[in-house]
Amino acid sequence: MTDASTFGRPWERVDIEERLIAALQGQLRESVSVEDYSEAARLRDALNECMKGIEVAKFMIEYMKAIEEVRYADAAKLRDVGVGLVGWWCAHETADGTRIPGGHILQVIPAHGRFLGISYTARQLVNNAPGTPEVSTVGRYSL
Repeated sequence: MTDASTFGRPWERVDIEERLIAALQGQLRESVSVEDYSEAARLRDALNECMKGIEVAKFMIEYMKAIEEVRYADAAKLRDVGVGLVGWWCAHETADGTRIPGGHILQVIPAHGRFLGISYTARQLVNNAPGTPEVSTVGRYSL
């Protein structure tokens, strides 16, 4: 039996790793912009090392590789476990048929350790405002 304190631990680790990756990406962009390529290479390697254990990154890399190598059956399997959700989605009604005034726009992105769904209103898109995180899912599948 697990208690509530152990349930949150993996997500705390994911949040810390996500902040580390964001910091490394920012430093990498800065190093490239000032043309410090030796530092950029070091940061790229550190970033790649951080991303090695991330399930979502593994899914995305394997999916792209399967398509590139014309292994469509493998790509379809990966698509079905979540990779195929990545992109922009629009709905005008809910699953039970209720109309959604103005529609509903959802962007699914591969985030650190999970796929993240972010909803947008038309006003948020027009004003280039951030969306609202709605759905977060982690794949527990083996490649």
